[in-house]
This record gives sequence, structure tokens and C-alpha cells, in this order.
Amino acid sequence: MFSGIITTTASVYSFEKNECGSVLTLQISEDLLRDLDIGASVSVSGVCLTVTKIESNLISFDLTKETLDLTTLGLLKQGDKVNIERSFKVGDEIGGHVVSGHIHGMATLIEKKENGEYRFRLPENLKKFVVEKGFIALNGASLTVVDFDKNEGEFSVAFIPETLKITTFGTLDIGSKVNVEVDQNTRTI
Repeated sequence: MFSGIITTTASVYSFEKNECGSVLTLQISEDLLRDLDIGASVSVSGVCLTVTKIESNLISFDLTKETLDLTTLGLLKQGDKVNIERSFKVGDEIGGHVVSGHIHGMATLIEKKENGEYRFRLPENLKKFVVEKGFIALNGASLTVVDFDKNEGEFSVAFIPETLKITTFGTLDIGSKVNVEVDQNTRTI
């Protein structure tokens, strides 16, 4: 489980397809390596992945076909940046909302304003799970829905400058896809 508070980014070192899907290898900072073991869960742009290999400052993950089809991870190439969050431990502060890392689909960035407000369009199957002032996780970041147009499936979120600086959101272009995890409470209700 994750809190949706992105702490840093990492660079894609390699992305190799194989018969089961792909192997994603990231180059990460020394502080993220501390106490990281094989089998640990790491949120990579919002997708909960299991560490399968650690070699120096490189960590690898196996990606299934389902993960590649449902998330933006299938679009990655060497040098791309991804949002990173380590899983939380009992007793840690949860500054966002509980995020599982189980992605429900992708949204498309349709507008970026200078004030940090970004507007996204959801796929049809996710429209019923978003509510104005509710939570949503985009590329792993816990965000509040500023406004929501249910008919169009469009919603806005507002980023503070610090979030734009330490995540990949500041580099997104119009038309970029992001991973979406709708709030599980909203989904259940």
C-alpha cells in the first residue's frame, strides 16, 4: 500500500520485452535503495510492482502483458522518468490517501494551465467512479478532483509548484496518458 505522496523520480535504464511481458530496469538514488529487498513493493508511476533484481543502483521488475496493456508502463523507453514511492510501513504518516497501485485505466491530459491546474479525460468505464472533491491517484500521486464533468468524463486537479518539481507532471504534454487509480471507497459505494 502507498500514501500517494511521490517522493522522487527515477530514470528508465532499460525496457526489455520477453515471452512473459517485459523487464523494466530503473536507475534509482542511493536513499531509495536503503532497506530495499527483492520482493518489495514499489509504486512506479502509480503501478504497484515487485522488485525482482537489485544490482548496484539498478532495480528490476517483471511486467505482465496485463500491466503493459492497462498502464502507461508499456509506453516507456530508455531515459524516460517515472514517479516513485516506496510502500508505507505501519506507523508512517499517510499524507495523501491509501493507494493500492492497482491501476484501473489511463486518462489523457487535455489542458494545462499556468496556475498548475491540469484537465484530463477519462475512459468511459471510469466516469462513474469519480466525484468532485473526491480522491483520485494519477501516476501514483494522491490528488483531489477540483471539478468533474460527468457527461464529458473530464476532470481537473491542481498541482502545487513543489509537486510539479519533484514528479513527472511538470513535463507532461497535451495528449500524454497517465495511470488512473480511482478511490476505492468511491468505487465500492
